[in-house]
Amino acid sequence: MKRLALLALLLVLALLAYRGSRAACTCAEARAAQGWCEACAVGYVGPLELRSRGLFDALDLHGHDIEAAALECAGCRAALAADGYCAADGRGFLAGRAYLSPLAYHLARGETAAVERELDVVRRAVLEAQRCELCAEAMVSNGTCPRCLLRYQDGVASPVARGGS
Repeated sequence: MKRLALLALLLVLALLAYRGSRAACTCAEARAAQGWCEACAVGYVGPLELRSRGLFDALDLHGHDIEAAALECAGCRAALAADGYCAADGRGFLAGRAYLSPLAYHLARGETAAVERELDVVRRAVLEAQRCELCAEAMVSNGTCPRCLLRYQDGVASPVARGGS
């Protein structure tokens, strides 16, 4: 009987320790700040819920302070000076900050129509993430999927030309 009581006590203590080790849900704060809830493994972008951490991170919704001297691309330096967008590198600049996805850039500029277009790309990327998460990430950043060798522009894929053939 003592063994059974000891086993029950150990089980209760283990369950309490497990509960205490889990992160608390921060969905309310994440939803308000377009952030990620670690406990629920979900990110919020406008009205959308994203279950892919890689896709959420690729959107990089918050700008980054940047030094003009650190930019190697002439297009990026010109875009930084003009609060513009470098199509070659897929980066937007506003008030000395870099935005690394089209959605982040248009959100920072408050361009409602452009944000809606980018949210449509994100919706398609959420579905694409079920097939290939790297393609989904490339879709939202106008990048290239190294696995599938697809280049994305405005959410539309085209094959990457293979050299030597």
